[in-house]
Amino acid sequence: MREHYSIVLSLLLMFQPIDIYASKWDIYSREGRLILENFEADIIYYIDESRIIARRNESILIHTGYNYSDYRVIEDISVSPNAIFDSNRMAVYDSKTLKYGFIDENGQIVIPMVFDYVETFVGDYTVFGCGDTSGPPPYSLTYGLMNNSGKILRECRYNEIKILDGNSNPIYITKKGLQQSIVRRNGVRDHIIHISDQFQTVLSGINTLDLIIYASDGRYGYIDYNGNVVLKPIFKRIISSSYNKILFANEESEWFIFDISTGDINDAGNAVGFLSNDRTLIVSENKQGVLGNDSEVLVKPIYDSIFSISDSIYIVKDLSGYGLLSSPPSSLIRKNYESFHSNADSEYFALERR
Repeated sequence: MREHYSIVLSLLLMFQPIDIYASKWDIYSREGRLILENFEADIIYYIDESRIIARRNESILIHTGYNYSDYRVIEDISVSPNAIFDSNRMAVYDSKTLKYGFIDENGQIVIPMVFDYVETFVGDYTVFGCGDTSGPPPYSLTYGLMNNSGKILRECRYNEIKILDGNSNPIYITKKGLQQSIVRRNGVRDHIIHISDQFQTVLSGINTLDLIIYASDGRYGYIDYNGNVVLKPIFKRIISSSYNKILFANEESEWFIFDISTGDINDAGNAVGFLSNDRTLIVSENKQGVLGNDSEVLVKPIYDSIFSISDSIYIVKDLSGYGLLSSPPSSLIRKNYESFHSNADSEYFALERR
């Protein structure tokens, strides 16, 4: 009897829909308004008001129509688990050749899958790599630059390329051997500014008055987009920055806030990062909260982690899982979610139900 029961159970499981274990997601606008409940997908890649691009049972689907109920399957491409849409482009690859390209929000291949390596778009531009990626990382690659039509602007000759501004006149940094340069496009011409080799590493621009972090002798400072030193290398460690403030640590690992506009240096208190120019992430007894201007407490430090969706909507996490919080006033809209998905260039996001 037990054997007969096991056979029947096995047959029942065999004939269940293969997507029975798909995750269920609630879709929200950036204002915290619930758009749709219980949308089924394994992974969500992109959401806007008229489409959702998701993965279900190893297939990529584009959902459209009322409540995103209509869908079509995109054939013959694969998406990395950590891939994201940015600037209407998402990296995909051919599972046979392992070459990368890009699709747009309609699922159309807009840049063919011929590249060994690609990065996420920054504005209208992205970095691509050339070399052998058949073995485990790290790979020995050279890098180039292309635009969102796939036109190659820089061939694969560089050890590193970092995009600072991806607008119609991009600004980016190239590194080839010991030579580093800031490249600024002006119309159809490139203006190249060589950076002194005293700058051991140029890290990135991080939303700070169009400045670039650089390292020299184990300390960090800032140069501007013309290569001029704006702040000498005085910071032992740069932790976070906003439009005009830098959170940094000194030799003794004490944290301070440097005001670029005034030159003032103040104790960081319980600040651990900037969510925006007027939103500061704080920590108290290992719990996170948010301060606004004039040290106004917008979110009490009672959460394990906080992610900013907008100036008034946050994703918070505690022992119960992820929740959606509106502030001010600081109040949970929903809680007990498993995970969340958000796109930088979309007005919608999703929370996965437990």
